[in-house]
Order: sequence, then C-alpha cells, then structure tokens
Amino acid sequence: CYECDLGKIDNVPGSALVVGGDAIGMGTDQVRLTSGANPSQKGGVWYNKPLDLSCGFKATATFKWTGDALSASCACVAIRSASSPKIGLPGVNCGLQTLRAYGVCMDTFGAHGLKEYRNGAYFADFESSNWTAATEHTLDLDWAPGRKLVVKRSGSADKTWEIDVSHDDMAAAVGGSLEKAYIGLTAGT
Repeated sequence: CYECDLGKIDNVPGSALVVGGDAIGMGTDQVRLTSGANPSQKGGVWYNKPLDLSCGFKATATFKWTGDALSASCACVAIRSASSPKIGLPGVNCGLQTLRAYGVCMDTFGAHGLKEYRNGAYFADFESSNWTAATEHTLDLDWAPGRKLVVKRSGSADKTWEIDVSHDDMAAAVGGSLEKAYIGLTAGT
C-alpha cells in the first residue's frame, strides 16, 4: 500500500514524475499544471512507475490558483492504469476527458465545487464551493477495499467526505487493474 505526497519525487522508490501537456516542472516539489496563458490548456504529472493500489492508498496534493482569469478551471488527483503521461481534453473535465481514470477534482468553473470523475467523465458532486485564489488548498485521499474513500479538503475551509467506491468500481474507473495503477495530477482550462 502506498502513501504519497504528490509532487514529491522521492515518495516512490525508483520513480520519477513525468510532466505532460502544458505542465512545467517548477523545482523538486512544484509543478505548474496550466499557466493561464491561453484558454485551452491541459496539464498533468504522473509517477512513471506503476503502484500496487489493490490494498489501498493515501495521497496528498496541494493546489494553488493564481487568480488569473484564464488559470485552470479545475485540478484533480487522478488514478489510471495506462502508463503514458497522456492528458485528456482541456476544459471542465479537468484534463481527464477521454482517459480511463478515477479523479477527485477541485472545480473553479461555473458550478464551483469538489467533484468525482469515473472513467474520465463527471460522476458526482461532493459540494458546491468557491475556492479562494492565491490560497493553498490541500486534498487528502485515503482509500482501501471494503471501506469508503475518505476525502479531506483543507485550505480556506476544512471539510471531510466519505464516498462509496468499491474495489471493482475503482478498477473499472481506472480502466484495468489496481495492481498496476499510475497516480498523478491533472488540470484543464
């Protein structure tokens, strides 16, 4: 089972982060997923080694919006079974659209809120909320088969949710086996 602080390269032994799309590495522990330079960007960063998530995982990611009019419309902690650093389409699906992936996304476009994506498509809302620009927001995910996914958000307002996601649901959402899954971050403008 894995516990990882996404963005920290040394969390997975022998692994590195692969940056894709419009994302740019900003040092050893920061990645700019989209720049706000244009309205059609998508970016992502993935561990380059598969993890065995079949017994569960814990993941932490910290996001910060700059407040630019064209900054990312959403940012997402994502899990998928394919190994390439491919990113889906830009826009409201957080860079997950067209990917077989599971994601928990902080959405800042239209109906702001915390959203769940399965198989690369919107699945459900946790909450409607406005995110504060220039404030760090942290998502902590904790999941194991046989119990609910626990999502904790901290930043401008702390809150915790429990979501029913079975082992089979999670495996189907990522497009294959949880024994060889990739975890990362995506965003879209």
